[in-house]
Amino acid sequence: MDHRRVMVTGASGFVGGHVVRLALLHGEVVGLARSPAPLRHSDLAWAQVDLLDFTALERALKEYQPSAVIHAAALADIDACERNHELAYGINVRATGHLVRLCRQFGSRLVFTSTDTVFSGTGRFYQETDMVGPVNYYGCTKVAAERLVLEHEYGFVVARLCLVAGFAAFSHGNSFIVRTLARLRAGEPITLPTDEFRTPVFVEVAAQALLELAGNHLTGIYHLAGNDRLSRYEIGRKLALLTGTNPQLVQPRDSHSPASGAARPKDVSLDNRKARTHLKTRFPDFEPTLAQLLANES
Repeated sequence: MDHRRVMVTGASGFVGGHVVRLALLHGEVVGLARSPAPLRHSDLAWAQVDLLDFTALERALKEYQPSAVIHAAALADIDACERNHELAYGINVRATGHLVRLCRQFGSRLVFTSTDTVFSGTGRFYQETDMVGPVNYYGCTKVAAERLVLEHEYGFVVARLCLVAGFAAFSHGNSFIVRTLARLRAGEPITLPTDEFRTPVFVEVAAQALLELAGNHLTGIYHLAGNDRLSRYEIGRKLALLTGTNPQLVQPRDSHSPASGAARPKDVSLDNRKARTHLKTRFPDFEPTLAQLLANES
């Protein structure tokens, strides 16, 4: 598929980095990030832009005129959002609203990455049409941003991601998988919740689906989620067993145990049937894909 010229915000981040790497196989890419470019490529342009610098953001859209923008940048640290509402609102809502206006102005398609934490966590396998009800400020900002993306029916897309699994595109990264593996391989115990459920999606799958959405004409909300409903405790145990480390290092904790920071929803597993029906991207089962990922790492 020809993606023409795709702009990626948060291009040096976990999801954005994989989108950049995959998009370079199909066409020109413009990466937007506060940090310098992590690689050099003849089809990669790079702009060091702070999302809150709206003048610089407009200059980048005007200069590069992308056919599509994949907006992967966000303040995604849930506790940081709870501590600093103003910063979280600026990055997650105001900057998104500005991008919506710029994409409309320059005729670019917008694919906005959202989150499973827009839901309250009192249900399971949420569908795209289910009512949102975030329990923390991060979720609130993403709900507000989703509404800005969708409210005027510009033909834009909201892609809700779950717990994203995998390794970083340009460095070893700091994902949940990476952090947990580091603890297990160091022989250090790790305590993980047993009753907070997600439908983890592998980062390469998410990147492929985002690029597919950038290159087609689908609109509305899509859940880019895995097929398996798992707790972090279950994921930690699978990691230990697949890597031959001690599974007893993975200690259980339920939501009644003391925890710090913002509230977390208990079950934000997502139903991915709409994405599986409408997209060519395949959503593989978790454990065999994790086993292959770990085999490739070594």
